[in-house]
Amino acid sequence: MWKRKQKYVENYVLVKRNAKEKAVFAVFGVFAVAYAISVLFPLLWLVMSSLKDSMEYAQDLQNLDPFKLPTVYKWSNYIEVFSLLKYKNTNYLGMIFNSIWQIFFSVTTQLFCVSLFGYVMAKYSFKGKEFLYGMAIFILTIPIVGNGGAYFVLINELGLYDNPIQVVAV
Repeated sequence: MWKRKQKYVENYVLVKRNAKEKAVFAVFGVFAVAYAISVLFPLLWLVMSSLKDSMEYAQDLQNLDPFKLPTVYKWSNYIEVFSLLKYKNTNYLGMIFNSIWQIFFSVTTQLFCVSLFGYVMAKYSFKGKEFLYGMAIFILTIPIVGNGGAYFVLINELGLYDNPIQVVAV
């Protein structure tokens, strides 16, 4: 069995690379690692800063040393956030739950509708198919930021603002 796996690895396409391809992959690997660090560093700094006392945080900012590690890790900051932060009788855990179910249902409904459209466009030939396809491509090219104000006005006019039906309806 080991010989079969070894033979498979030797014949695998990714193993057979020339020097130029290896150099290109090395360069892109360096860029990928640099990008990963640039994405993870702010997250790690955020966690590190959240464990500081407010006075220590202010002092580090005043001394222009915001990346200094905390002298004492204050885990009670998280307990305070989870217990004290409330909005309209909803605590922090309730807010997290609301975010999770809204994301789940909005992504599910959007994916379902797009899948239906894609299936119909791929399976059937009908008049106006090219027009609908062109419209879909056109809509995808419009920046979504430009729709924010109109979307907010629409949700307000329909009475769906701050309502769970908004996730399913729009």
